[in-house]
Amino acid sequence: MYRGPDDGKHAVIGLRQPGDVVGISSALAGGRHYSTATPIGKFRLLKVPVSVFADLCTQDPDLLIRLTTRVSNQLRRLAEQVERIQLMQTTERLASYLLSLIADPQQSAEIRLPCDKGLIATYLGMERESFSRSLKKLRTLGVVSKGRHIRISDPGALTRLCRQSN
Repeated sequence: MYRGPDDGKHAVIGLRQPGDVVGISSALAGGRHYSTATPIGKFRLLKVPVSVFADLCTQDPDLLIRLTTRVSNQLRRLAEQVERIQLMQTTERLASYLLSLIADPQQSAEIRLPCDKGLIATYLGMERESFSRSLKKLRTLGVVSKGRHIRISDPGALTRLCRQSN
């Protein structure tokens, strides 16, 4: 998800994952789009007209609760992103982002980045070179990368690094 002109310079405001909701703010604001979504891999999109969605909510009131939960999670991630950019140095931003991708921050993990490093760097408000330097610095804390695959042997070390910047 990004905002700004399509001339290559824009602000990446979100990286959506399977099951995330896109376009809900546009639907609720009468169709005005505040951002643009561009797929970066295989995807499947379900477009639901507002009138059909309203009927579905009448038939299944729990649908609104599930949708609200998903949108709330997206807003939480956006707030975390704003905090990262405003309060953390580049290495801490990357550490925080990597921690957000692992299921259990108490155990070592192997993850695959959801997209290329250049896009993640833009999302984290840094240049690709800064991303690479930060990833290299994180090696001392047990982070090993090979392409889009990342092994985090000590998530606790990343957590401590992120706490130092607050």
